[in-house]
Amino acid sequence: EVRRFNALHQSLKLLYHALAPMLPGSAKDPVDLVPIDYASDAVFELFANRFSGAQTYHVSGGTRNLFTLEELLDQSIRAFEEISPKWKKRGIVRPAIVDLPTYRMFEQSVEQMGNDVLLQVLRALSHFAPQLTYLKAFDDAGTRKALRGSGIAAQPMKKYFRLDAYTRVAVGR
Repeated sequence: EVRRFNALHQSLKLLYHALAPMLPGSAKDPVDLVPIDYASDAVFELFANRFSGAQTYHVSGGTRNLFTLEELLDQSIRAFEEISPKWKKRGIVRPAIVDLPTYRMFEQSVEQMGNDVLLQVLRALSHFAPQLTYLKAFDDAGTRKALRGSGIAAQPMKKYFRLDAYTRVAVGR
């Protein structure tokens, strides 16, 4: 059950409604998605039962659980098509993946146009979208080692994430 919608939910909702014509990033760059139940269980376990003041843990999806930005968009679109045949008939094109300077020019154009709907979309994406342009790779080996024997492990996102269910939540179905 989703109790709080995050940046990914909001972005999927905008994509579903064709309000995100482009996203900054690189098609092959990884997007690290972390299941919230894993993250909360891991943080609690590490703090409550395995605390070490000299240790830093990266609670992340890990290198085994990465989507590329391209895969994330493609799987989201496939899920939307399954959820809503009407959505598929609308022929919505996948957002272009552009570099950050191009995305910034798009933001400036929207600001100059004064389109209230697009301005709201840009504000919703303003903190999340530019992060897609910064390569992030978290070494979670120390976290996995510290959690060994606890029964807490990140499930492979491509199985766990179930984009069809996630997208249903994001679009209110």
